[in-house]
Amino acid sequence: MKYQIATMKYLKTRLLYFLLIFFSVNIATAQRPGKGQKVQGFIITNKSDTIHGIIEVEDYILAETRVKFTKRRGKGYTKTKTYKAKDLQGYAVKIPVNNNSNQIIEKWIPYVSRDVKEAPKPFTSKTVFLERKEMGIFNLYLYHVQANTEARNNLYFILENANTKSQVEVTKENFDEIYSNLLDNCEGIRSRIGRADLSYFNFDKIIYLYNRCTAEATPNAH
Repeated sequence: MKYQIATMKYLKTRLLYFLLIFFSVNIATAQRPGKGQKVQGFIITNKSDTIHGIIEVEDYILAETRVKFTKRRGKGYTKTKTYKAKDLQGYAVKIPVNNNSNQIIEKWIPYVSRDVKEAPKPFTSKTVFLERKEMGIFNLYLYHVQANTEARNNLYFILENANTKSQVEVTKENFDEIYSNLLDNCEGIRSRIGRADLSYFNFDKIIYLYNRCTAEATPNAH
């Protein structure tokens, strides 16, 4: 009887956790402007020049392959130009997001040009714009890849060593192995993995805490 009660409590807890994740993800996604809308943004050229203007919102896949940018000129704008990832170091868009306290705030979403192992869709370049979630000793990117048979895109993280630029794909399947190898020197974080606030679904928070932990443990890190 005690076992059945414990099992029911466990299942209720897991269901509640799933619902919280589900609704939080959908709320955040719902705030993304629709494709074709114009938002504030900037591009960073391969010469490291930052140019401000207007960027046309794309869906997740197209945002990784190109950016439609209109440069400011005086009180007006120039003709819209489309850039590929090989043309720029990156770009950023300013969009409204939900900050989980019933407030909509504007946030800069940066994209960085990187070479990846898998193109986001067939017959496209493997030099893409990756949405950067965290940066530090390890950089973390979110990556969408068009699925061949499924209605939804495949989604996973790309973890990059900032020094060597080596990359590893992080999925729900290899998440346990990745964080086990990564967090050897940060036991305080390691012991919290699996809780609602530190799981695969918020891997960016884990990397944020890891970068802070490693920087604090390194002399003259600042």
